This record gives sequence, C-alpha cells and structure tokens, in this order.
Amino acid sequence: AFDERLLVTLGLRHQSVRTDNFSNATGAQTSAYDKSAASPAVGVVVRPWGPGLSFYANHVQGLSQGGTVTDATATNFGQVFAPYTTVQTEAGVKWNAGRFTHTASVFQIERPTLVRIGTYYTDEGEQRNRGLEWSTFGEIARGVRLLGGASYTQGIQTKSANNLTNGLTAIGTPRWLANLGAEWDVPALSGLTLSGRVIATTAQYLNATNTQRTPGWSQFDVGARYATRFDGRRLVLRLNVNNLFNRAYWSGSFSDNFA
Repeated sequence: AFDERLLVTLGLRHQSVRTDNFSNATGAQTSAYDKSAASPAVGVVVRPWGPGLSFYANHVQGLSQGGTVTDATATNFGQVFAPYTTVQTEAGVKWNAGRFTHTASVFQIERPTLVRIGTYYTDEGEQRNRGLEWSTFGEIARGVRLLGGASYTQGIQTKSANNLTNGLTAIGTPRWLANLGAEWDVPALSGLTLSGRVIATTAQYLNATNTQRTPGWSQFDVGARYATRFDGRRLVLRLNVNNLFNRAYWSGSFSDNFA
C-alpha cells in the first residue's frame, strides 16, 4: 500500500497439540491432552524514505507443547503438562547500507514455566524475556563476506513458587549471546571457499534462587567447500569442523533440579 511505503500483514494460524503421557513403571497411560488454538499474527512495515530503511513491528502468538517434570525427586516426576500459549512482540529497524544490511530490534516474549511447590511441580509460573538484538551481513571486500550479531536478554521470573523468586533471573537465560562468521572465496582456486565462525554465550543460572550457575563459553568452528562440476552436474564438497579446540563446556540448563 502507498507505493510499498506501508505494508500490513494479518494472519491467523490454527495449531493443534496432542500429548499422551505414560507411566515409566507400568506403561499405562496417565494423562492425555488434545488442545487447539487459533493464534493471531500482526505485522507492520513502514518505509518513509524508500526501501533502504524500514521500520517494523509484529505481534505473534503460538501454541507450544507443555513442559515435562524432569526432577526425579518430585512427586509428579515425568508429568507432562497441557500445551500453553506464548506471546511475542517485536519492533525494530532494517537498514540496507549498500553492501551491508543491519537490523536492530527490541522484543518481549512471555510464556508459562514450571515451578516447584513443596515436592510438586505446577505450570503456574511465568517467564518474561525482554531484550535487544542486532545483526548484520554483507560483503566487506570482493569475495569476503561476514554474518553476525549479538543480543542482550533479561529473562525474569514474573510468577514463581509462592512469589519467592519473582524478579530473579530465569533458568538457562544468558544475558549476552554473540556470533560472527566469515567466508573467503580463495582467488587462487576458483570454487574454493574457506569459512570460520565464533560463538560466545555468557553465564546462565541453574536454579530459580540464582545461587548456582554455569560459566560462559565460546566455540570456534571452521570449514571449507569446493564447488565444481562432475559428469555435467554441479557438485559441492563440504568439510566442517565444529568446536575446533575440543573445548568442554555446559551449554545450558532448562530445569530447576539444583538446590
């Protein structure tokens, strides 16, 4: 609309999630959930000065499978809860600066979480993630391309067991995430491209009371691909090495099983 300076997207997604739970000891079915929901989606893009700069905002809801109690000391260990609805809102800007494109956004995501009350878990908790995200990609020189970004997230417990840990950081939610990848087309050998990537994540809490946490970690990956032709058909050979320095680390935690 308006010579593509204003774009509006409206959507409605119908989702169904069915979950059947069985006893580990007897194999008998203990519960079943079959839930459907119509989830709305709204998106707006504004380009006041043409396609080079875009402002956007969106609001999306979705249906996800319910959480599972993984704490073996809980009286309802193994229970799978009913599907739940997540709500995500985002606003940002996209700037096409010739060879490079940059995006920056702010976001908020709300979803239910499992909380422990005594020896029993319920799904009456709530987690809210708010943050900033930046990403960029493009060609800095002929045959040299970059792709990377960083995000800052405040994952907060907004509803906790007996409200005792409200306002504390949510489990498995690092404040900072960053990654940077590069590709280089080797001039001396047409079709050969070398690549590398570094990923970094800061510390994450292991429990709702924020008394235990895993340290931050980083990982280096390298790779190569060779594009050629074989028997008249295009052929691409790839070789990738993940975690080049064989570093051991805890990537994260998603359950409150730590005292």
